[in-house]
Amino acid sequence: MRRTVGVALRCVNFGNTSQVVHLLTPGRGLLGLLAKGVWRPRNPMFGGGFDAGRTYELVYIPRPRGGLGLVTEAQEIECPRRITRDRARIADAFVVLAFAACFAAPEQGDAEFFELVVNALRALDGGSEEALLLFLRAGLDGAGFLPRLDACVKCGVPLREAARCGFSHEAGGIVCGRHPAEADRLLPGAILRAARGEGLSDAAARGGAVRFLIDWANHVLAFRRRVLEYPFYLVS
Repeated sequence: MRRTVGVALRCVNFGNTSQVVHLLTPGRGLLGLLAKGVWRPRNPMFGGGFDAGRTYELVYIPRPRGGLGLVTEAQEIECPRRITRDRARIADAFVVLAFAACFAAPEQGDAEFFELVVNALRALDGGSEEALLLFLRAGLDGAGFLPRLDACVKCGVPLREAARCGFSHEAGGIVCGRHPAEADRLLPGAILRAARGEGLSDAAARGGAVRFLIDWANHVLAFRRRVLEYPFYLVS
């Protein structure tokens, strides 16, 4: 048996009394576990079913070769309750959880990424307007996929104050006017600055930067056949 803490990323009911829960843990990465009898009344091993976004301390029996382990005991230790009062914060929280499920590695611990996810949920629970944007930046950076946004990715010319810049998905960053054929989209200056973590008081720029970073994340995830969905307020 092993003991760990984990954030529930996805919970699916299994039969009448059990759940399959996928958790992000600091020492073991992604874990898929079966919680037998979690919905049975007065079960002393569980305080009820698992909920996505909550953090648990649990004891489990691992299973080899990627199969489901078995939860034997679990206790909730942190719940971002205020998120549920705001639809936009709920949507942002589910983007955070989906990002974690897409980019975390099974059975490979990453304590920094775990803390990043937990702190993003805490920030959303505290009402932060820029928490999702900052999480996407930090998550992509930690995974080694943050595109270059301060200078031309082709020639290195700084482009921090440009009114708008071209962006190349193939090259992985912004491109200057010397390489117009490389650009496959244009980024307005306000969105570019927000994507760099600057000028976050502009709500429209924040939303545009979130959409841009999700687009980029989906470009990175394309070969894995996974997709991040936009928060409802960014769906056109």
